[in-house]
Amino acid sequence: MLSLVWLEGGNRCNSTKGPPPLPLERVRKSCQPVTARYKQFCVHLFPPFEKTWSRTKVAGICLTFGRSAILSASQKEPVVPERRALVGLNETVASGLAAYYEYVAEDLHKCVDPLSDEQFWRKPYPYGNSVGHLVLHLTGNLNYYIGARVAETVYRRDRDKEFTEPNPPHKGEALRAFDRTVAMVVATIRKQGEGDWGKAYTAEREPEAKDRFQIFVRCAGHAYHHVGQIVYLSRELART
Repeated sequence: MLSLVWLEGGNRCNSTKGPPPLPLERVRKSCQPVTARYKQFCVHLFPPFEKTWSRTKVAGICLTFGRSAILSASQKEPVVPERRALVGLNETVASGLAAYYEYVAEDLHKCVDPLSDEQFWRKPYPYGNSVGHLVLHLTGNLNYYIGARVAETVYRRDRDKEFTEPNPPHKGEALRAFDRTVAMVVATIRKQGEGDWGKAYTAEREPEAKDRFQIFVRCAGHAYHHVGQIVYLSRELART
């Protein structure tokens, strides 16, 4: 679960002890006072997020990673009345999410670029997915859940074909389509205003995400899940 919590006063989360408890009062009690000019932007996510955002500072924001559905900031308890702080929060969230999608694309290319076209489309076994089909799947996933459902593109998804395409494109063409899709996602993230993250969200095969913030985070996790598979497949292919 990804929860957005406003920490009052001069507090920050102790990021060395893992995610703090979820109830707001307990989170506040778990934070330690600091006297620095800025409060630390704490990130308890998988390592790439930690690397990307570890140097980012903003007043009073803490992102924590837990086990269940993703939650955005509670509308019942406003995180801050000052517009300036909300603008800073919006910029931090947008910059962090955009940087993470760019990281995912970069990591994918490191593994996939050395592969030949034949290796790109080679299945590890008859019923498995090739690296190429996983790239098609990521492209379709992002184009639909973020492109069609947030950016309002005209994309029409054929999910089954992402795994069964009988006449797949050349590796270079598939990767260019993936890169264009990531660029679209990043541009869409950067267009989100402070009132856009909590807008209602619906999509086929996505019962969990109830707002835009949730779908951006869920798609990021989904993307890196498959990049992990691609990393493994690419390493095995390099040995053959």
